[in-house]
Amino acid sequence: MVWKEASTFLSRRPRADGLRRRKKRIIEVFDKVRASEDWSVPESTGYQYAWISGDWSPIHLIQQSARLFGHRAPIAHGMWAAACCVAQWESLTGQTAAKVEAMFTRPIYLPAKAKFLLIAEPPRGRLVLENAQTGKLHLMVSVAPR
Repeated sequence: MVWKEASTFLSRRPRADGLRRRKKRIIEVFDKVRASEDWSVPESTGYQYAWISGDWSPIHLIQQSARLFGHRAPIAHGMWAAACCVAQWESLTGQTAAKVEAMFTRPIYLPAKAKFLLIAEPPRGRLVLENAQTGKLHLMVSVAPR
């Protein structure tokens, strides 16, 4: 098997009891950060990824089309973000990823400043991509080596 995927699509709705959810940084539950790096994500990321992947979804390209889908600006493609995290893990550890699981929590609006965090020690990787200014989580990735 080369590819196996399960997708779950969520929508935001108010809670039935009218209460607001308590927000907690997920990163707090992990051990200390092993490595971190600040990334600058340019506005052209959507176009660059589209050329490579063939995914010309309008939410990744320009503000006007992204707004039609409820976003304030174009968003980085989730698979682009996951691939960048895995590439960074491979560069830091010298290992090749064999199994990758990603959990996307919020979009990366372009342009953006993001912070990559390596949480778990090799051989497995627990990777986090968060907003560099707010610390809000964009993505969590688990990586297992070959």
